[in-house]
Amino acid sequence: MNGQFENLMMKKEIPVIALRDVVLFPNLIMPLTIGRPKTTAAMDKAMSSDKLALFVTQKNSSEEIGPENLYSIGTIGRINLAMKTNNNGSARVEVEGLKRMRITGYSQTEPYLLAKIEPLAEKVESNVEIQALVRSILENFALISEAIRPLPQDFLNLVKNINNPEQILYILVSQLSAIGYLSVADQQKILEAVD
Repeated sequence: MNGQFENLMMKKEIPVIALRDVVLFPNLIMPLTIGRPKTTAAMDKAMSSDKLALFVTQKNSSEEIGPENLYSIGTIGRINLAMKTNNNGSARVEVEGLKRMRITGYSQTEPYLLAKIEPLAEKVESNVEIQALVRSILENFALISEAIRPLPQDFLNLVKNINNPEQILYILVSQLSAIGYLSVADQQKILEAVD
């Protein structure tokens, strides 16, 4: 285990950035716009320390951000880039999903949410049966994408060369979501279910 993940495992509390209509998965990089006061305050806190925050999807698209309207599982992300866009405090960020975490409670709700967290167990196996299943999924994904929105062959070849089945799943989910094939609720179920 490298130092980055050891640091994640040691974290007991982390600022929360609430997401509307999107789910951040581990191993993926995503651009986001952050503009609500609680999320910008959480981003500022993360940027002033280790650039890590917990990105958690809201159960609804409400302007209000509170523990009651957030899912209990999210992804720790590293903010690689943050640019304030105008005077209202909003920012464009590039975040890299690192690891799924469960929220066990909140130690603070103002001026931003601070969550108590614990890591979710990761169980990634790679045997002949799983490799065959991954190949079948990739073949079916290629057929679906060809019918809906063709992807470059280089992209499909790149995904085929990834050895981690969980990472392949997250990439495929993000692509299916981008073409409207998966709802946010479905994406959240996948984030919560992978063990």
